[in-house]
Amino acid sequence: MLLALIFGANSNSKAWIRCQLRGLVCGGLALITVPLITGFVGRTHPCGLEVYLLALLATIPFLCGLGVMGRYLYEEQDEFQRTLMVRALLWTVAIMQGLTAFMGLLQHYGVVIAVPLLMEFVAFWGIFCVLSTVQMILNRVRADDQPARGDVKGKVA
Repeated sequence: MLLALIFGANSNSKAWIRCQLRGLVCGGLALITVPLITGFVGRTHPCGLEVYLLALLATIPFLCGLGVMGRYLYEEQDEFQRTLMVRALLWTVAIMQGLTAFMGLLQHYGVVIAVPLLMEFVAFWGIFCVLSTVQMILNRVRADDQPARGDVKGKVA
């Protein structure tokens, strides 16, 4: 999520800057909590309700990451930037659904071993980063397409 938030958009709006800061906090929490909880589970081997609660606790920063994007979409005033983010998120979800189904079938057929599900989170934000960057490149306004100074709706004043 950190790379996606840093490199994945072409907006310097206040909403995007706040989104980046919030995303850094969520990513930092994930980098701290997941190894700590995983190490704790590896040492103590909890069972029952305790292991479910620990897994839920480790999941919170990831859910916060999606919440950060939702908050950004709410705060962003530029409809075009909001549309680009929604498009990138929808394509990311579609690609992840296809990838998950593909890997699940390969595992079912016994061709590959199970990949840690935590990697889906990394793949999600990596794909989002690539897609939003591609959109930024494809949808940028070229210098020759920008109106000249003094132009009002395409007419020179």
